Amino acid sequence: MKGKTSAAQPQRRERATAFPRPPNAVPAATGTRTQNQAVEPAALATDLDSLLVSTKIAMILLDLRLCIRRFTPAATSLFSLLPSDIGRSISDLSQKFSDPTFLSDVVAVLEGRGPSKTEVQTREGCWYLRQTLPYMSASGVIEGAVVTFSDVAAEAIQEARLYAESIVNTVREPLVVLDAELCIHSVNQAFSTMFGVSSQEALGRPLRDVGGGAWNDAGLAPLLRSVLAEDNSLEDLEVHHDSATEGRRTLLLNARTLRRGDDRPNLILVAVDDVTERRRIQTLLRDTEARSREQEAVRQRQLELSNAFRVSTVGELAAGLAHELNQPLASISNVVEACTHYVRAGTAEPAKLLALLADAAEQSVRAAGIVAHLRSFVSKGEPQLEPIDLRDVVANIPHLLKRELDRSGVVLRMALPPTPLRVHADAIQIEQVIVNLIQNAMDSIQEAAGAESLIELSATSADGMGQVAVRDTGTGVAEDAAKRMFEAFYTTKSDGLGMGLAISRTILEAHRGRIWIGAPQDGGRGAVVRFAIPLHGSRRRKERVL
Repeated sequence: MKGKTSAAQPQRRERATAFPRPPNAVPAATGTRTQNQAVEPAALATDLDSLLVSTKIAMILLDLRLCIRRFTPAATSLFSLLPSDIGRSISDLSQKFSDPTFLSDVVAVLEGRGPSKTEVQTREGCWYLRQTLPYMSASGVIEGAVVTFSDVAAEAIQEARLYAESIVNTVREPLVVLDAELCIHSVNQAFSTMFGVSSQEALGRPLRDVGGGAWNDAGLAPLLRSVLAEDNSLEDLEVHHDSATEGRRTLLLNARTLRRGDDRPNLILVAVDDVTERRRIQTLLRDTEARSREQEAVRQRQLELSNAFRVSTVGELAAGLAHELNQPLASISNVVEACTHYVRAGTAEPAKLLALLADAAEQSVRAAGIVAHLRSFVSKGEPQLEPIDLRDVVANIPHLLKRELDRSGVVLRMALPPTPLRVHADAIQIEQVIVNLIQNAMDSIQEAAGAESLIELSATSADGMGQVAVRDTGTGVAEDAAKRMFEAFYTTKSDGLGMGLAISRTILEAHRGRIWIGAPQDGGRGAVVRFAIPLHGSRRRKERVL
């Protein structure tokens, strides 16, 4: 402390007191001017002493050696001070408050390092704002330090009020505080913006007079008054406000009692929530969901009618075709037998007869195939589902179609995943679907003369489904035709009945699956037919079952 004080010694000027006292003896002099010069310091000192005694601010004036030059009576509540302590070092006196940096701050001021300000607390729990300032001479030289202690309660209240107002004005929800007569006590910025009234204009006005009639509902006033009278609250009370700029708005009001204490009357805090846009979106969502449900019901009904129509139509056609094909098949059989007899008897040209026999045999096989397809489509029951690995079904296809592939010269390329594709399915029916897709692919390749003869058969998993794809290098499928490829009796072949893909679709729908067709994603030739059925135990399969 002494070292720090000596650093300020070059600035020190010898002066008796901070506030000059009148001398003990007035020098003898003649003339009015000399007498006034002697009286003025005395009057000034008297005025200053009266001011210091009357002020309620605790203040201590220290010299460059930290010795007390003056203090106000209020300072005795913070230091153990007596009138005889003038001239003593402040470090010798006991403090009635906690302030560990007090002396270091005083030294800093004396050394010219600027004033300081901090909050201190007394042993009784009272808070003061302690400020340490330099005491300057008329020529700007530091001659000591002035330490003041002011009550921070009033400042704290004002700071808290400003802090609270800042928070309230930041809130995007309009807020208004009302008294018991429903007159406005205060509003936040959001309220002013929504209802076009400033906080100054709204202060003291009845709530019904602001907002363009938004608060004129006859039943609103009693409800708001009941918040205070009955210690009640309002929850999501809906009112409507016709805004000149934004049209009709829907508002939700929530009100609570704002308790003030100290025998002051309580107030009502009202929060306003503009839910116009929220209600509009909710209405749109409800309407959209209702339309979606209606569309789904219509789609399901159309699917049921389509399936019923397909089965009914095919049933009638199958019965007719079965009746019509019985006689041709019998005739073909008789021709084959007669031709065989002629050949054996040597009464006909063998080459011609054998050609006839080949044609007859081919037609008979085709006729039998038509009957078999129709019978399968119409009379088949529910699939016999059992746990299988879809890879095994796909891997067996080349064996089933080896003769057809060899005769057509088509290369079948396989791609299977390393992990099982476990499904619940009827293996025979799934085989039937894949065989049909491969045969269609071979027909398409034969129609595209000169094209690469390649079929790619692959299996994979996607989105909880086991998926099989058949890609060919044939003629491809037009977009309008692709939409009808799975309809019964629709075909792009000159000699086709349009039953194979329809049957495949029915089989897959019975397996809770689907089938679709499209062009290769890489822009290559041909078409890709895919079907998917749920993997065993997948979430998607469970949801579909439910």
